[in-house]
Amino acid sequence: MVGVILLLVNIPICIRAISALVNPLQVDPSGARFAGRYRRWQVDTLTGRVAGANTYTTTTTRTTYDGDYGRRVSTSSNVHNSLLLVDAAGQQHSMTLTNFSVQVWDGQIVTVCRAVKGRKNIIFAVLNHSTNRQFEGTRWGCIDRIAVPRVGLATFWAIVSAITVIGLIPALAWAVTLRRQMRRFVKTGIKPLWTTTAAAAAALSPQRAPGTPAEPEPLG
Repeated sequence: MVGVILLLVNIPICIRAISALVNPLQVDPSGARFAGRYRRWQVDTLTGRVAGANTYTTTTTRTTYDGDYGRRVSTSSNVHNSLLLVDAAGQQHSMTLTNFSVQVWDGQIVTVCRAVKGRKNIIFAVLNHSTNRQFEGTRWGCIDRIAVPRVGLATFWAIVSAITVIGLIPALAWAVTLRRQMRRFVKTGIKPLWTTTAAAAAALSPQRAPGTPAEPEPLG
């Protein structure tokens, strides 16, 4: 009887582990939405020239009191990137990215990518077309909110499973497969966005002046 109960308790985390393994997190080739199981998430992109960029850090200090251990002080820091983008129509867009470690400078061409589902609006990636670098929000849970719709519930089942000796294996399996899913998304899942935003980025790139000779093609 106890074995049956333990088995039932671990079914939810087993399902999540299998789902993370067989359902790749990736953007649809059209660039308009995510693919497969995550297709309800729409993708909205904004491409513009950086007219202003600023980086600053905020620090939060939290004090808690415990009857046995006394006073505890914990400190956390967040890095914010404020960007001012000007799109092809000349409209300005101001936004702040938190803990993305974005590296952009004035004059560069950048695309900000959002995932939208209902009232949920998540910035999950920034593409720097001028340097061909991308910055993702995987480290701080942006992508996790798409791959794991109910993070709190998933964490609860992972803890419950880990408490049982039998459930420790599926709990670890879910953590490993989820991490693998995130890595695969960074390497290949974002690629369609580079293709679909290339035209908008090219329209904002500096044009060669008339009469200026083209750059020589590489030999060989």
